[in-house]
Amino acid sequence: MCPTSDSLLSSLLAMALVSPIARGQDVWEWPESKGIGVAGSQVLSMGVWNDGSGPGLYVGGLFSQAGGIAVDGIARWSGKEWSALPGSGAMPVEAIIVFDDGQGAALFAGGSTVARWNGAMWAPVGGGATCCVHAFAVWNDGTGDALFVGGADEAGGKPVNGLAKWDGKTWSKVGGGVDVGVSSLAVYDDGTGPSLFVGGIMVKFFSPTDYWHVAKWDGRAWAPLGSGTNDRVHAMQVFDDGSGAKLFVSGDFTTAGGIASKGMARWDGKAWTNADAGLNNGDYRDFAIVGSQPKATLYACGGGSAASWRNGFWDQLPQLPGSGTAYAGAGFDDGSGMRLHVGGASIGLPNGAKNIARLKQVIGGGPCGDLTGDGFVNQQDLGILLGDFGCTAGIGLCPGDCDGDGDTDQADLGILLANWEKPCP
Repeated sequence: MCPTSDSLLSSLLAMALVSPIARGQDVWEWPESKGIGVAGSQVLSMGVWNDGSGPGLYVGGLFSQAGGIAVDGIARWSGKEWSALPGSGAMPVEAIIVFDDGQGAALFAGGSTVARWNGAMWAPVGGGATCCVHAFAVWNDGTGDALFVGGADEAGGKPVNGLAKWDGKTWSKVGGGVDVGVSSLAVYDDGTGPSLFVGGIMVKFFSPTDYWHVAKWDGRAWAPLGSGTNDRVHAMQVFDDGSGAKLFVSGDFTTAGGIASKGMARWDGKAWTNADAGLNNGDYRDFAIVGSQPKATLYACGGGSAASWRNGFWDQLPQLPGSGTAYAGAGFDDGSGMRLHVGGASIGLPNGAKNIARLKQVIGGGPCGDLTGDGFVNQQDLGILLGDFGCTAGIGLCPGDCDGDGDTDQADLGILLANWEKPCP
């Protein structure tokens, strides 16, 4: 049932008994009842892993408490409570990834060293690494899946010059290493097969040509991405928005491949394109893909907020409470729906939670019209949708958006009415 009549819509609007939710306001929250969040300097990384007890959001950075319990720069959020992972020795934890090095899938944390968490205890990886690890990627260079690590000077006691590979048994230097400043790693197939892409600040690659700030390693040789960027690269993420997979790159640059850009661009394997439309600033430190294709949403996290990519344009989310700064983001479903979670510094929510927040809006909306999350479609949900009808603010910003397309319209109303007074799993 999908109404198309204006008169029907007017009647439904008159029925709404629930006050409308203000658009673009109060979109951030943290569900912890005590409102503590992460106490310390800053959150720098996030990742999701199921350690056998269910999916958890792993949060890393420079902090000593989470939810009021003592931690060592990394903690697990179950969706209801925090738990410690003591003894990593990696604080500040700047990178988190899941990798199977032959001993089973485990959580790897990088910062002042590289350590492996098997769900019960930490172990240094091959003798560890020296400060500071900024980035991880898992890639098969033709010899099997391996963990690639950006930023460390040494690994396993060996000089690696900022870029190293862990194959599960030994550390090795990659491509001769780089001179300084690896901030980000990504694996992208530009049409010639998956390769490792490396980004950072004034990165000089050990080859006949210097590739500034970003380059590609195919397992045999370095290659430039056009003329690269004219300043630091902070983050990279592969995402297909329906036009084919592209490498999104953020940083402090004002040009990419010679094209003007406010710190956000895309590389398609052959050429750069500007991707900064809608952004307030160029200080985006991380990307997060929330949900799964074909309805996944790409977020850029940084500055005082985050932004979602839609139809070639970024929808800017409202400022984080407390004049906060976002450094990391991840998609996580705590059982109440998939949401964007962000972490950073100086974030202060009304309930007292610090340095961490999540979007109130479930990504993908309420797929059966349950906008309150109470498991049932009723007049409360209808009131929210009708109070928000006509919203076009973007993904995560329209409380009545049932189909997750970034607006609230008759398609959303049709979804809700088709499930009227039915339970919503």
